[in-house]
This record gives sequence, structure tokens and C-alpha cells, in this order.
Amino acid sequence: MYQKDQDRIFKMVADEYLAEKEGQWTVKSAKHNRQLLHDHLYPAIGHRIMLSLSETDYQAILDRLCDNGMYETARKLRTRIHHVVAFAVEKGYASPSDLPFSPQRPLRA
Repeated sequence: MYQKDQDRIFKMVADEYLAEKEGQWTVKSAKHNRQLLHDHLYPAIGHRIMLSLSETDYQAILDRLCDNGMYETARKLRTRIHHVVAFAVEKGYASPSDLPFSPQRPLRA
């Protein structure tokens, strides 16, 4: 069974993910990925408990980007969200049922 840590906020898990993965990315990609989360996710959900977030919470952020014509940013952010949540599952912070959506799913349903 997966250990659910109710105190883990999204930003804490995302920062841990970034720290672990940055060595696998170029300096430019690492900076871009960190900035993407900082600009678009942290202001909206960074302070929230990760397990309290639903697909609707993530989708609202992506929809705002799409409404502003930022489709490529939304696509990249969707993938990054999926990777952060998958990282939480890998670390035992969440269960597979907590994954919000597939990164291959269309941005707008």
C-alpha cells in the first residue's frame, strides 16, 4: 500500500522532483522547467496540499493558458504536471489513482 503524506504541498513535491531531475537536463531545460512551474503553477496551487488537488484544479490552469493563446506552454505544463504527480507516486507520496490525467490527452475535452 502507498503511504499518503497529507502534509506534502505541491510546491514541496515539485521542488524535490526538479532537484532530482535537473542533473538529467541541460542547464537551459532545467531553468525552463523551473520557470514554467514558478510562473504558472506555484501562484495558483503551489501552497495547496498535493493530495487535495483534482484534475479540475490542474485543468483550470491549463484552460487559462489556452484562453490566452498559450497552447504550447499549456502542453508543456500538462506534461510537467503529470511528471510531478508520477514522481509523487514513485516516492510513495501518492497512489496511482492520484494521477490527474495522461499527458497525451487533448488539452480541451
